[in-house]
Amino acid sequence: MTTNEDKLPADTIDSIGSRLLYLAGGDSAHWLHPDTRAALERADATLDFVVPLTDDGPSTGDVAARGVPIGLLHAVGRFDGDALRRDAEAVTRLTHGAPAAIAATTAVAFGVMLAARSVAPERWLNETADFLGNGEMAEALRSAAALRSEKTLAESLAAVDSGLAATESVIAGFLTASWTESFADAVFAAANAGGAADTVGAIAGALAGAFGGDTSVPQPLIDGLGSRIYVSLAAPWFFRTAQQRAGLFIGLRPAPPSRPTEPPRV
Repeated sequence: MTTNEDKLPADTIDSIGSRLLYLAGGDSAHWLHPDTRAALERADATLDFVVPLTDDGPSTGDVAARGVPIGLLHAVGRFDGDALRRDAEAVTRLTHGAPAAIAATTAVAFGVMLAARSVAPERWLNETADFLGNGEMAEALRSAAALRSEKTLAESLAAVDSGLAATESVIAGFLTASWTESFADAVFAAANAGGAADTVGAIAGALAGAFGGDTSVPQPLIDGLGSRIYVSLAAPWFFRTAQQRAGLFIGLRPAPPSRPTEPPRV
């Protein structure tokens, strides 16, 4: 059994990388930043998903969105901040090694964890900034928290923009989800904000969905979801994995019946 103190094992990283390669080879490729695609192509040639293409470079929202499942994984059981940081860094380093990219993924992971634990939305920005401590993403989160307290959602989004940079798309996702009252409002507001609407919508939807739970997602949106069957099958196993890592679930198989022993011979 593993605990939250363990980092993601190498075979898990390889499995995640293989799935990213599959996405990069299909229709989903156009959602990936060119740097992400280049890193995946290198990994495909070298079969190495641990060393990023570069330890510098842009921090984009499509990479930061990998923090969504990490946040859900750490929403169960006792929270271990160091473990969340390690897991967020591990999934970022599949393609990116820059500290800014790791901070962006960590921010999304921590925010989703807060939302899933029912922390009030108005606290997400500042508490995530405090968890990061310092750096460009932490400062962007603090600035967005100040905007949220003074301006409307439209005014706040206009001030931060919603471009490809993680300091824009991640912040726009946080603002949208923390301002709106439902999952549908969050994703539609994100989609209509312009810019990197796919990334902003994914992050806003993840935060709103984690906070409201699965029943908060309108059925028509579920019916039209691509790969719906895969998600439906994978979700229970993901939850079971989170429980196991938190030490809340132990799979026990019944022991086979013991064979009768013969009396000792004299």
